[in-house]
Amino acid sequence: MPDENEGVDPVIVFEGSQAEAEALHAMLTARGVSSSVTRDREVEGGTAIVEAYIMVLPDQAEEARDLIADVKSGAASRKG
Repeated sequence: MPDENEGVDPVIVFEGSQAEAEALHAMLTARGVSSSVTRDREVEGGTAIVEAYIMVLPDQAEEARDLIADVKSGAASRKG
C-alpha cells in the first residue's frame, strides 16, 4: 500500500536548542503529532548548544504550532 505522505515536504514548526527540540518532540508524539528532530550542525566536543528543528507534515503544522505555543506559555501544564 503506498504511503499517502510520500513526496510531501515536511514543515519546520520549531527552531531552537537540541534539548528543547527533543522535549517538544516527545510532547508532540504523546499528543499524536508525528514529528522529527533534525540538527542544524554538530558542535565539536558537544558542549555548545546545537540548533535543531522540529518538522511535521503540512496537515499537522497548525496543531503542532499550537501545542508548542501552549507549552511555551505554560498553558499545557494548566490544562490538566
